Amino acid sequence: MEGTRTKPKAEIVPLSEKERIELGGYYGPSYLHGHCVPLALALSRSTGKPLVAVRRRGGTLVHAGIRTGVKQFRDVRGPLDEAQFVAPYLSAGPLAVEDVSEQELLKEAPTSEEMVERATRHLTELFDDLPVTHEKDEKLRGFLVALGELCREHGYWLRGDTKSSIVLYEAYGEEAGYRASHVPGGTMHLERILDGGFPFPTADSN
Repeated sequence: MEGTRTKPKAEIVPLSEKERIELGGYYGPSYLHGHCVPLALALSRSTGKPLVAVRRRGGTLVHAGIRTGVKQFRDVRGPLDEAQFVAPYLSAGPLAVEDVSEQELLKEAPTSEEMVERATRHLTELFDDLPVTHEKDEKLRGFLVALGELCREHGYWLRGDTKSSIVLYEAYGEEAGYRASHVPGGTMHLERILDGGFPFPTADSN
């Protein structure tokens, strides 16, 4: 009886705390001043927590996020108390934090599903405690195991001389396949083929 082969290993190394802080500084201004609605929707859909709106006197929308508890909120900065949540908008005058439905928020500040999906991707980079991040990691782990099995089956493994030699990205939709070009020494250059037929370099294969 043949021995049972173990599954290929699949390891995921998250961003460091320093990298997350730097990334938050890059994403933060956009989601605090202009694109808070798609991020709030992404947070609410991921966590099941209710949406909230920060409003000026008169009802004008200033900011949006989610309510995580009694006077506890969350936006691109992470978990916040009420004072922290409204702090960037105090110059707008007296503020009120109100519960709001997704339909009401979208009617008041329309946004596209593409923007919500983009915000969701950014959330998975910024925070490791969200359900959507865990779902993404499990999907990626499944891909890595399947890729390892495929490499074992066919006897070819992807590799790179540096950590940045092989770039793994989420599908854009125009990918049609791969092209392997032989080079002296027995290795091959791997390129992805787009629907238009043009290859795009991705990595070395061996």
